[in-house]
Amino acid sequence: MFEINSRKSDLALAIIDSVISNKAKMTFNKAEMLIKRARRIAPEYIFVSDALAELYIEKGESLYKVK
Repeated sequence: MFEINSRKSDLALAIIDSVISNKAKMTFNKAEMLIKRARRIAPEYIFVSDALAELYIEKGESLYKVK
């Protein structure tokens, strides 16, 4: 069971790293979808929620700058 959770964590982390590395090339919706997918894979890991929160903050800041 530990190995399965470890693999889930690794997969979720790989997805998050991919989003972080390619965030400038993708839309907020695409980044959000990928982070939520990582959250479904490993919901108990805080780094997934942190990445989603950071994305929402960035989206809010970009929308605020537009006004």
